[in-house]
Amino acid sequence: MSRFSSCFNTDSLKGNLRFFILNILLFVILSVTVFLIFMTKSQLNKTYYNELNAIVKLQKQSVEKWINERELDIKFLASQSYTNSKKIKQFFESFVLNQSEFYSISYVSKNGNTLVESTFDTKHYFGDEEFFLDAIDGMDTISKVRILDDSKMPIIYFSSPVFDEYNEVLAVVVGAVRLSSIQNLVEDFRFSKTGETYIINEENKLLTKRKYEDIISLNGIDDRYKSDGFYTSYSGDDVLGVTTKALFDRWTIVAQIATTEMYKVFKTFIAYMSLFVIVLLIMIIPIILHFSNKIERPLKSLLKGSKTIENGEYGHNINSDSITHSTVEIRELTHSFNSMSNKLNSVIGELKLSSTIDVLSQLFNRRELMRLSTLAYKKAKKENTTFSILMIDIDHFKKINDNYGHRIGDVAISSVSNTIKTSLNASDIAGRYGGEEFLVFIENSTLEQSEQIAQRIRSNVEDLEIRGEEVIFKATCSIGLFYKDSIDFTLSLEDMIELADQSLYRAKENGRNKVEITIG
Repeated sequence: MSRFSSCFNTDSLKGNLRFFILNILLFVILSVTVFLIFMTKSQLNKTYYNELNAIVKLQKQSVEKWINERELDIKFLASQSYTNSKKIKQFFESFVLNQSEFYSISYVSKNGNTLVESTFDTKHYFGDEEFFLDAIDGMDTISKVRILDDSKMPIIYFSSPVFDEYNEVLAVVVGAVRLSSIQNLVEDFRFSKTGETYIINEENKLLTKRKYEDIISLNGIDDRYKSDGFYTSYSGDDVLGVTTKALFDRWTIVAQIATTEMYKVFKTFIAYMSLFVIVLLIMIIPIILHFSNKIERPLKSLLKGSKTIENGEYGHNINSDSITHSTVEIRELTHSFNSMSNKLNSVIGELKLSSTIDVLSQLFNRRELMRLSTLAYKKAKKENTTFSILMIDIDHFKKINDNYGHRIGDVAISSVSNTIKTSLNASDIAGRYGGEEFLVFIENSTLEQSEQIAQRIRSNVEDLEIRGEEVIFKATCSIGLFYKDSIDFTLSLEDMIELADQSLYRAKENGRNKVEITIG
């Protein structure tokens, strides 16, 4: 001890210099330590917040996609042609057996009494239900969450009106869907050890199981789940949570993670830093550079990666070479980040595709069709090039639906759509404009080339055999062609589409299965 004191004896110049250097080093070490602790915690909070925010947004898209699929199921059932109660029950029972999402399906009369029930002999009365009354008015509706008294099972009802030949509501098809069906959607977005997502309705009741407890046995939910940020969970743990609304703001989707897990790496960092201060007094500069780089580099990579994903570059991965010598916790966190990023990129890719393609025709939907056509129109206007717009309509489509049913009508639309696609060049833009109507934008073409394409489509559709269930028939189409042959672009794209539509109308008036041309 006397030797140590003599090294820092302030009575000597050497001792004063050593003491001064020691104090400067301690001040710098403490300042750097405090700064690194603050920045690391701030960056870690921001990284987790961005990840949770991305999760709830993706969860919302998945839930709404699931709801849309159930709505389409009920609309499909309501669109069928039924002859008697026995066949309805057989069809409903078969559908429920093959479609596990549905708990039961009911065929309900206009007065609210159940005529046919797929699952039970008990006949339910829906006459005083708000969603049923809306369905009687001709709307497809979704009920609030209901808890079945006999099973305590939460369900929601999807309903769709059944129309007669005079387009009057004849009855209503009501489908009860187990909310447990969305449990798999929720579990797909659970992550790490304590990270979880769950859904709450407008009455602050859980619609899905928490990570560790069943929905029935759970006594409470997080009191402050409605506020993004840090709060105390029902179990007394401090968590970071992010929320978003779904189903017309009826449901709240919550994603949260315990701060104990978030700060596991951070606490390790603090322990190392404390050790680092002691070692630094002995090793000084080399150790502080080594240790700070070991901690800071992977955290900066995580922060940079989360910002990259936040800016829309889904699928971004952190280079594993940059964390080879990091702690186990940092490597696990980075691996989880890369895994989540890849999954997010895959799901976003599927959602982007489904948002641009019409499901039935496999052509562009109207929104994407108009976006691409607008870009092509602006390009033609800028470069003073010619183009054509084809408006195509299946002749006597209503008769096809009336004679064979809407399902065969869908087959006709699908078959004609494929014929249109195979009749075009790769550069042509084709999409479903609405119903049985299609629009094609042909860039940089002559009138003769455009007419040849239109005639080829017309001829191929005329030669097409449409095959449905036990039925084979032919169909024709009428085509209106608008050809833009001058550099005068006073007409808007909408005006030109209207001119193509007028040409289509002339083709219909002149006997159908024809191509009529307007030059502008």
